[in-house]
Amino acid sequence: MPKITYTNEVIDAYSGQLNCEAGIYLDGEIVGTVEYVLYDGELSVSHIFVRPEFRRQGFGSRLMKYIKEENPKYKYVPSMKTDDGAAFKHKEVSLKEGFMGFGRWLNEQHQKPASEPRYGCIMMDADIKNWKEYHTAGIEEDDVFIKPYDDSYGLEENPHVTILYGIHEEEVDPQRMGEMLEYYMKPVTLTVSEIGVFEGKEYDVVKYNLPLTGQLQKYRDIFMQIPNTQSFPDYHPHMTIAYVKPGEGKKYAMKLKEPFQVNFTKGVYSWHPDKENDPDRTSRKVVNLVKKEKEPIDAIPADLPQQV
Repeated sequence: MPKITYTNEVIDAYSGQLNCEAGIYLDGEIVGTVEYVLYDGELSVSHIFVRPEFRRQGFGSRLMKYIKEENPKYKYVPSMKTDDGAAFKHKEVSLKEGFMGFGRWLNEQHQKPASEPRYGCIMMDADIKNWKEYHTAGIEEDDVFIKPYDDSYGLEENPHVTILYGIHEEEVDPQRMGEMLEYYMKPVTLTVSEIGVFEGKEYDVVKYNLPLTGQLQKYRDIFMQIPNTQSFPDYHPHMTIAYVKPGEGKKYAMKLKEPFQVNFTKGVYSWHPDKENDPDRTSRKVVNLVKKEKEPIDAIPADLPQQV
């Protein structure tokens, strides 16, 4: 039977507050972590993370139970990024409980079909008038990845940079999100100098790598205070060009001979208004960040020829 172990340590302390981090391991391999705070007799969670391949198997619940038992004198107080989040439902499990057999797991999947969580997203739309002519046109038609009945793939039609994906839609008001965009955000201008690729089993993502500026990091830090779930702790801003078939993305990766600038002039909150009846449909709250509309700039990279 696989062996589950835990670690727990204080990573910072000041003014009577203890900032702690605990981890859960399976046969010595890290599975998940939780950052939490002990202060004034209360335990509150700052962030919980479980690796994608280990989710919905009770590891997060075990980790939450572990830190509560390790700190019996502290009262657990639900906070923004805890086990109450949309993607994490706390289960009553034993810390050393064994795993169910494959037959039982398969039977439960037939009885209760698993559904992918739907999250909200904060992004900034780019102001590029020649996007199709000089950017997506450089992707060969035979390379494009298409998924039937799902228009999320193929050539990107709306160039943007994601600020934060993973927002718990049930815990926020779209109108309030729009007000936050208008209050905190200003237009962002970035210089693009290279094309990168995310390689995957189902598809590759061809994208412009964007510099992580202080302005982008500031916006991400602000919206991270909203209840959210993160699969990857590191932030790598980018602007998707296209989804292509696996193995085809690497031929598009390059350093651009002539870097170009892109203006991001709109703040956007995207969410799923009807998860029960139409889970794939999204709505967008768009805020114009410039008082007077500017003409889109000619962002023409010399390395992407116009398709004939």
